[in-house]
Amino acid sequence: LEINVFVDANHAYNKVTGRSITGLIGFVSSTPIIWSSKRQACVQTSTFGAEFTALKKAVEDVITLRYYFQLMGIKVDKATNVYVDNMGVVLNASNLGSTLNKKSVALSYHFVREHVANNVIEIRKVDSKDNHADPFTKSLNSTEHHDFMYEVMNN
Repeated sequence: LEINVFVDANHAYNKVTGRSITGLIGFVSSTPIIWSSKRQACVQTSTFGAEFTALKKAVEDVITLRYYFQLMGIKVDKATNVYVDNMGVVLNASNLGSTLNKKSVALSYHFVREHVANNVIEIRKVDSKDNHADPFTKSLNSTEHHDFMYEVMNN
């Protein structure tokens, strides 16, 4: 059973409140089964913070999804691949020797790192143009929307 989750954040998406938006989509094999586009609960002062907060939400959803599969008797042995488009987040989340100097995202950081260390998730880099969660954080015109839906359905 292969689970892949794509996550993205749009830093300071809301110009009035300054809040970022988190977008994610999760696939089991090639079938999309979870997706989300939500405003983040607090204002982040950096793109790194917004991306790490989005990654924390994705890890929470991965844990829930894996638990549901276990309840149905489906064994999930492999780590779930979580794809992000921010290299700083990838390096900080997956490198055991990295240290975090930003207290504002410390809880998200430790939560994600704990699940990487326990082999529940594996953080991977994906280009922004290949990130399936990108349309969940931005407005699309009709052509881009149809292209996205075609790609998701034929993945």
